[in-house]
Amino acid sequence: MCQLPVKSARRIYAHYFLGMSKVAIARAEHVDERAVRKSIQRGLKQMEYLLKNM
Repeated sequence: MCQLPVKSARRIYAHYFLGMSKVAIARAEHVDERAVRKSIQRGLKQMEYLLKNM
């Protein structure tokens, strides 16, 4: 996760490790929930790419 952009890594951590909903993350960051969803999706795709190419 340290190779991901800071926002994506923070949001993935909050969602999957801290159990926060995407709505809760969006509220905490004062952004739209769609931005959080897209950021998490992009981060997970980047993680998949990085893991496959190790």
